[in-house]
Amino acid sequence: ALALISLASVTALRGYLVDRLDDQLTQVAPGFRREPPGHGPRGGRPPPSPYLIQRRDAGGKVEEQFGAELSEGQGQPRLPDDAAWLQAHSGTLMTVAATEGGGRWRVLVQPRRDGSGGSVVVAASLAGIDNAVGWLQRIDLFVSLGVLLVVAGAGVAIVRASLRPLAEIEQTAEAIAAGDLTRRVPDRDPRTEVGRLAA
Repeated sequence: ALALISLASVTALRGYLVDRLDDQLTQVAPGFRREPPGHGPRGGRPPPSPYLIQRRDAGGKVEEQFGAELSEGQGQPRLPDDAAWLQAHSGTLMTVAATEGGGRWRVLVQPRRDGSGGSVVVAASLAGIDNAVGWLQRIDLFVSLGVLLVVAGAGVAIVRASLRPLAEIEQTAEAIAAGDLTRRVPDRDPRTEVGRLAA
């Protein structure tokens, strides 16, 4: 039961966070399908962003890249320089591995609207989501171990308490067998198995 609860909570949290990130990518991507003012080769750089933006030419090669300053050290999304692949996955939200380390990125590819025939790639690192899910998994593990220890301790105490009348019956029977005919089995509730055995 604890494992199922943990699996359900982790799956629900990951799905919720990825859905939110997908919504953000879907809202951000249209703004970069045209050449925004001030973001071109002769313009200034945009402010720091958690999103990685790539403008690719008609052949799939990266022409310009910026953003993702807040995701430094997490590599970049591993995407092929293949126009056919980019066109086939246009408009599809997908998860890809990072170029280095064990990170992952959520990626959205859309066609450019500047007449170049190229594509715009908008990506965001999943490191934050993976960290949050890992944190929840660790909490679930520790809580589950604590619950199991408490249940095990309570179970041992209940079993010992339940077996105490049987131990008394056993000791009394041994004393009678040894010749002490003054001993009597303590009365127990006759509605229970222990009570019927005592009778």
